Amino acid sequence: VSRVGATFGAEVAILRADPAGVLAGVPDAASTWAPNEKEFSVAAWAFGNRRPAGRHTDTLPSAEGLYMPLLAHGKCLGVLAVRQPSGARMGLEQETLLDMFAGQIAVAMDRELLDAAAQHSAVVAESERLYRTLLNSVSHELRTPIAAIAGAASGLSDPRADPQSLLLVNEIRAAADRLNLLVENLLDMTRLESGLLKIRRDWIDVPDVVSMAVRQTTDLLARHRLTVDLAPDLPLLRADFVLLQQALANLLHNAAMHTPPGTRVLVRAHRDGANLLLVVEDSGPGLPKEDPERVFEKFYRAPGAASGGTGLGLSIVRGLVEAHGGTVHAENKPEGGARFSIRLPLDTPPPVLEEDAGHG
Repeated sequence: VSRVGATFGAEVAILRADPAGVLAGVPDAASTWAPNEKEFSVAAWAFGNRRPAGRHTDTLPSAEGLYMPLLAHGKCLGVLAVRQPSGARMGLEQETLLDMFAGQIAVAMDRELLDAAAQHSAVVAESERLYRTLLNSVSHELRTPIAAIAGAASGLSDPRADPQSLLLVNEIRAAADRLNLLVENLLDMTRLESGLLKIRRDWIDVPDVVSMAVRQTTDLLARHRLTVDLAPDLPLLRADFVLLQQALANLLHNAAMHTPPGTRVLVRAHRDGANLLLVVEDSGPGLPKEDPERVFEKFYRAPGAASGGTGLGLSIVRGLVEAHGGTVHAENKPEGGARFSIRLPLDTPPPVLEEDAGHG
């Protein structure tokens, strides 16, 4: 600003673009001139159209100042405003020199923004690394005492004990199971976010996956009416059996935790064109009407949700499904309740060998 002012005998203002890409109405602190509202409208035109405007130009020539857009790498970073008290028109050499000044200012501003972005990225990356390291460490450290608590509770389960003691033992076991699920969810989320989760694809039988997921959540669904509806012609699916089972179990766990006892939970699977469709439906209160997909956000818990959850289960479902190249969608059913739909691409299964088909 000082160099431009001294070279052209002018008052100078730098108007920057804010992070949203809008020209700021207040000039930079180094400026020696503050354009009024009328002059700012000329600056805004130069900024929006990326062309000079104002004094001695073809656009709004009655303005007091000359406004030069500050362009770098295809972006307009702001406007250089110059007001000469004499009002005399610049010669060709001066116009070229001012244009060079504008180019140099734009390059300096762009470098400043890049440096700030690099510093921010470095801070974010370090924070993420520390977060993952701490989370991983804490999660692993928790596993041993949780296993010890669960083991001790199992050892205390004596059918001959009085009902009060059995009730306390069952509460200890249930609390240990909740803690164990929390640790597993934290570890899974850490692996998903760090990219360390490895998908071990193999040809798997969908009914087997559903059966194992249902068995994994038997205790949670004991007070619900579970219905399993599997199409008879389900093809083999090339996927990671354990991870897909976990995704389905998380959906069943979510249904059990957020619906009243006695209500119906339905698991369906069928072929839908070139995809396999896995659906879990419940008859509970449903999802937030304004944005059902929010339930997949990390640590999100719906208003009025039962205590004890962390808001990680559904986020992990989305991560596991997307790692398979699929999608998961949440919606409210017209008759009430929630529906979660997992859609996974189907590949051509391997040919069946004669001996596999029972032909000797």
